[in-house]
Amino acid sequence: MMVTPYDETRLFATLQTEHSRVAGFLSSHWGNTSFALPEPWNSVVLAAQEHDRAWRLWECRPTLSDEGGPLDYQNDTLHHLGALRTKIYSNAVSDVAPIDPYAALLILDHLTGLITAGNGAYSFRKDLSDHPIAKAYLKDQSQQRQTLIQTVRRSPEFRGHSSDAKIGDNAKLIEVIDALAQFLCNRYPLNSTNRGKDPNRPFGEMPAPTRPGQSDVHLRLTVLDEQAVAIDPYPFDVSPLKVKYVARWLPSQRYSSRESFLEDFYRADTVSVQYQLRAG
Repeated sequence: MMVTPYDETRLFATLQTEHSRVAGFLSSHWGNTSFALPEPWNSVVLAAQEHDRAWRLWECRPTLSDEGGPLDYQNDTLHHLGALRTKIYSNAVSDVAPIDPYAALLILDHLTGLITAGNGAYSFRKDLSDHPIAKAYLKDQSQQRQTLIQTVRRSPEFRGHSSDAKIGDNAKLIEVIDALAQFLCNRYPLNSTNRGKDPNRPFGEMPAPTRPGQSDVHLRLTVLDEQAVAIDPYPFDVSPLKVKYVARWLPSQRYSSRESFLEDFYRADTVSVQYQLRAG
């Protein structure tokens, strides 16, 4: 769950599953004269849409942080949730694998990258790979990855997209899409600085694939106002691209128990958010 301070009395909260849906929507619009359509399209869009699907059961009854507030997704969830966090990650892969092994492979690469800081590529993430729980998870997922690689390379549907380079490009795309969906879903209004003043820190380290044979680029975001952001270069098929999602208001307070928090969580008023992405 993404939990961001809004004012002195309220928190702005977006479920991970809602963020995941936004990521799927963004990936479905990726592609124009400068950026190739994702291939295989259905698999890439499915991976983006479902990468956080397994948070659903936890988000039915969220737990609290050590400070007694709702647990934000960037608040050391491995410490707070332990093996449940890596179980959630594993379940996302195993849920999708029977439907689409290529999408499951992309989800696996994304989620293991959250543990390893993108195999050390991202300075804005904490590398957790030495944690005992993380080590066990990464070992298990390494074996699962080999199984998925073999499956997609034997498949007539996927083998044409199964080279290391192609899988790597699609993994980059999922990373960028996820970061964009986080940016949109973890702040309200869009020009709020409660998540930091510079939205470009992750994008400066995340290469976005363009077209075959052409170099990757780094997207640059410029917040225009409370509802719009310009992106340069612009990777989507329409401008402006309207993005909608539902969040909720939670009290900004310390809770004495999970039960008392859940009363407010279940009764929370919702807010319908609409932002615009524009070529910039």
